[in-house]
Amino acid sequence: MNNDYFKEFELKQHTPLIHFQHDRDGATLRASEFKPKFDKYFNKKYTLPNKPLRYKLKIIAIDKMNKDYLKDGPFFGNFDQIRDEDKKYGIRYGNIKLIFFTYFDNELKDKITESIDEFLVLENFGTRNNKGYGCFLPLNMKRKEFEDKLKGLNKTRKIFFWSCDTNDLFFSIKVFYSLLKSGINLPVNLTEPEKDKIKGNSILYDQIRNNNVNEIIEGKPQLNLKNITNLELKNNIVKMLNEIGVRFPIYHKSLLFKYFDKKGISWEKKIIKEQLIKDSSKNYQGLNNERYVRGLLGVSDIQEWKAYNRSIRFKAKKTNDEKSNAKSIQIDRVPSPIFFKVFVENNHAYVYFMGTDFYKDILNKEFEIASNENKITLKIPDQFDLDDFLGYALKELNNISFISSKKNNIITRTESELNNIKNTIGCLND
Repeated sequence: MNNDYFKEFELKQHTPLIHFQHDRDGATLRASEFKPKFDKYFNKKYTLPNKPLRYKLKIIAIDKMNKDYLKDGPFFGNFDQIRDEDKKYGIRYGNIKLIFFTYFDNELKDKITESIDEFLVLENFGTRNNKGYGCFLPLNMKRKEFEDKLKGLNKTRKIFFWSCDTNDLFFSIKVFYSLLKSGINLPVNLTEPEKDKIKGNSILYDQIRNNNVNEIIEGKPQLNLKNITNLELKNNIVKMLNEIGVRFPIYHKSLLFKYFDKKGISWEKKIIKEQLIKDSSKNYQGLNNERYVRGLLGVSDIQEWKAYNRSIRFKAKKTNDEKSNAKSIQIDRVPSPIFFKVFVENNHAYVYFMGTDFYKDILNKEFEIASNENKITLKIPDQFDLDDFLGYALKELNNISFISSKKNNIITRTESELNNIKNTIGCLND
């Protein structure tokens, strides 16, 4: 139905769309979200005033809707423990159709046709769209064409990628992003038979006992190797645990922490534990040059520290100039500056990610961090090169040893997926 009135485009949906009306038939990509985003891109491309374009848009779902709960999605916690009203669901159709009505404006219609493909290459939609959800692309676009357009539209940015099974897609993004920002710490609650297996292996038992991993000796159920700093020793213990059929804990330090530690900057977790949580079991001597480092990869107004049963609040402090400016905006939430795009082909997912400039507005910004009555103030680092950090992260990833094992629990699945990322990751525009 293409004529002087209408222009149609058929899109393929590559990833689920998190939609607030997931329980309603026909719910799909919303024109009220699509049009403002597209208008902004269009006006910037053609250097026009940033105002709504004169066209109407209708979006039609062609196939039957499939709805899936997103237990593998980033940061949704334990799905079984989330209230029904708070659970996140993704909806998916095979294809959808965009119908533009341009009021006989053929020039506008032609420019929309010129712009729609590149716009879709750069955008996702719905909740958590920066983590790869809500990805739609032109129906007949091939992966090579997609990659060429992505490179052409990001000439000053490094674009990285890896591949994975579609069933592991969002788990893969989750563990990779966790490794970048917060690190991964998954201890194990051992069963009595597992303890007996460890005690029956004298070499393993001695290594654990001699390195103060004494939970087993004391009869405590949890095995956690995070305090062993010798990487070779830690990998050897994990390997032996795997060989005798005992679940092994994993601990991988945040790559963002390591990146700034090399620059002589401490991140915020230690000082939060010392001054807000008052964790007396840790030694916090030698803290200096602390900064709110993790804020560079996204700021939320509240964090739940479940191990300490505490909520930590984050609030940007206004400067004197901002206080005197009635129009200044309070920064409480900043999206992650790392954007994920997904291309699905033959039941295999290709994950692309690149940096954006969201973090630049908060460089050197002061944040008040509070828990109950205790408060501290920390600044975001004043300098940060996101592309340099992502390049560093790829090099560090190649230096980490991951255990290959059957994916029969969350720990072995995590190690397996990190190992897959390590083996398939690369830079698209090197």
